[in-house]
Amino acid sequence: MNRPLLLCTLGMGRVAVLSWSTAYMTSSWRYCVFETGTSSKLINGTGDVVSWLQSLMPNEYASSIYEIDLERLWNQGIRLILTDLDNTLVPWNHPDVPEDLATWLNKAHARGFHVCIVSNNSSGRVEEFAALSGLPAVGAAKKPKPVGFLEALQRFDMRAEQAVMVGDQLFTDVRGGNRLGIYTILVLPIESKEWWGTRIVRNVERMAMPLLRARGLKRPNSNSLRR
Repeated sequence: MNRPLLLCTLGMGRVAVLSWSTAYMTSSWRYCVFETGTSSKLINGTGDVVSWLQSLMPNEYASSIYEIDLERLWNQGIRLILTDLDNTLVPWNHPDVPEDLATWLNKAHARGFHVCIVSNNSSGRVEEFAALSGLPAVGAAKKPKPVGFLEALQRFDMRAEQAVMVGDQLFTDVRGGNRLGIYTILVLPIESKEWWGTRIVRNVERMAMPLLRARGLKRPNSNSLRR
C-alpha cells in the first residue's frame, strides 16, 4: 500500500511533496529527491532534470490493458507481463474478475506469456484476487523499490529485458520498472475512485505530465475522465 503524502505549496512555483519514505521538491530550476535507504540526491541543471524526467517516461501509454499489442510485445522478446492490480486490471478494491479481463488473460496465456501481479496493496487483498484469478502475485511490493519486481523476475527465471510492467501510476509502476530496465506501459486508471494517498500522488503526476508531453509522451484517446 502507498504511504500517505503531504502536498505543500511553497510559492514561486515550488511544491514540496512529503511522505514517510520519499520526499520530492520541485521548481522550475531544481529537483530535490530523498529516498529511504539512500543518500539524499540534489538534482541541478538541465541534464539532471532530463534524467529525472526520463525515469518517469513510459515506453508506451495506452488507454487500458486491452489496447496493448500483445503480438508486438512477444516479437520484442517479452515473455513476462508484470501488472499492477487496482485501477489497472480492475477498479480499486474490486473483488471479482470481470469477463473482459478473464478473456484478456486467456489470450495472453494462450500466446505464451506469463502474467504476474505486482501490487503495493496489502498482501491480503492481493492474495485474495490472485486466488480468484489464478494469477501469481507479489503483494505489498514496495514499488518503486526493486524488491517486488525482482521477486517476480526470479519466480519466473526471467531477465528484466524479458518483462513488461503495466500500471496506472508514474511514480510506482513506471519509475520502478524503468529503474531496472523493464519495458514500461502506462495505462489510464480505470476509474477516479482510489485510495486517498494515491489521489494525492495524482496531483504530483499532473505536474509531471506536461513536462513528459513536452518530451514526446502522447496521451491515448479516451473519453474517460483521467489525467
